[in-house]
Amino acid sequence: MIKSISEAFSEFCTGFDADRLSPEVVAALRWAVLDGIAAMLAGIAEPVSAQVLAAVSNTAGAGDCTVVGLGRRLPLRDAAFVNGTIAHACDYDDSSWTMWGHPTAPLLPALLACAEAWRFSGKNLLAAFAIGIEIEKALGLLMQPEHYRRGWHPTATLGLFGAVAGVGRQLGLTIVQMEAAFGIAASMAAGLRCNAGYSTKPLHAGFAARSGLEAGLLARAGISANQRALETEGGIFALYGASHPDRAAEVINQLGNPFEVIDPGLSPKLYPCCSDIHCAIDAVLDVKAELGFTASDITAVRCFVGTMAEPNVRRRDPATPAEAKFSMSYCVACAIVLGRVGLAQFTADALAVEAVQSMAPRITTCIDPLLTDGSESFSTPAAVEIDLRDGRCLRRVLREMRGHPRRPLSSEDLRDKFFDCAKRALSASASAELYTAICNLEKLPDILGLMQLAGGGQA
Repeated sequence: MIKSISEAFSEFCTGFDADRLSPEVVAALRWAVLDGIAAMLAGIAEPVSAQVLAAVSNTAGAGDCTVVGLGRRLPLRDAAFVNGTIAHACDYDDSSWTMWGHPTAPLLPALLACAEAWRFSGKNLLAAFAIGIEIEKALGLLMQPEHYRRGWHPTATLGLFGAVAGVGRQLGLTIVQMEAAFGIAASMAAGLRCNAGYSTKPLHAGFAARSGLEAGLLARAGISANQRALETEGGIFALYGASHPDRAAEVINQLGNPFEVIDPGLSPKLYPCCSDIHCAIDAVLDVKAELGFTASDITAVRCFVGTMAEPNVRRRDPATPAEAKFSMSYCVACAIVLGRVGLAQFTADALAVEAVQSMAPRITTCIDPLLTDGSESFSTPAAVEIDLRDGRCLRRVLREMRGHPRRPLSSEDLRDKFFDCAKRALSASASAELYTAICNLEKLPDILGLMQLAGGGQA
């Protein structure tokens, strides 16, 4: 009989058989790994990545683990921290509706570091990845939306437990050690949504990846912790907010049944900015493609979002590319003027483009309570109204962004995104080799060669 949520989670993680992964699940996991590494390759060019690497390099020597996109080798924990940070640096990493956060950025870098250090196989990595996403999912189902409403950034707080779960599986922790690892992680979980738009936000994924590794290693070394730190009085649920703790048995039964990557599925991003802006971008691009108007035809644009999304996107006149990723007016102006919102639109030079600067003041962001349905979070719905000089008012409502499980990206979309991101750090030939390696991940006896390719070297 299940005695606690912590025990159930620990039994799931330590007893997981990689052969449970069907070909369909393996394929979905591979695409998520591909998208996660793509985000890292894009993120290496961001200022925060260089800043973090410089800070770490002042205290860390050479190590066993690769920094994606640079080929630098760092100690285990430092590599997880740096790769986690660069994975979230562009805000181009995937989202999870159940977690209400970014599942891959805090998880995959920890698993890559661990797998590279101990030469684990690709199949081992995929099993750990699946486990971590399942724990993130379960915590989201138990804790959201209250956890998010309190101002926590789930990528940091819940992503940490995903990293602990995956690393614990890789390290072969016992059930007791796994419970201790969750308890240790409970004293490390942090990350505030108020830091969105600042270079601290990407650090959240890096902190979670590093802390997940540390919690697993400390538990393996014998450090003890409250074995009920999730659900006990004064534990994570009580202090951080949990909307549905009474659903514990139901949520436990959903661990791997079905796997999150299949149902409902993850949401890879088509635009490197806050997910709460994506539906508005899609709506504008769709209407523009249908009717062919230009920026000069527009007198005003109103973008309506739900109550919890609005604080994330209200920035006007962003002063930095990081702020621009959370500015509805800037991102929608790019969609109208340029017809695209890609990596090139989030540089210091791009922020100064006169045509975009002229369009942005005509765009306002408003709250529409009707768009708040209790399930809003990443890929929140949006309504866009466009006033044209000829007197017409064009309106479009979208409830799911491109990339949402109900509007999935194609394999061609994901491949194109990967190569667009990879060219920031790798040659065309290295990118092609890395793509092929990831597509055969479950067949790799260890991932050292893959990490060499991801670092820009040769396998």
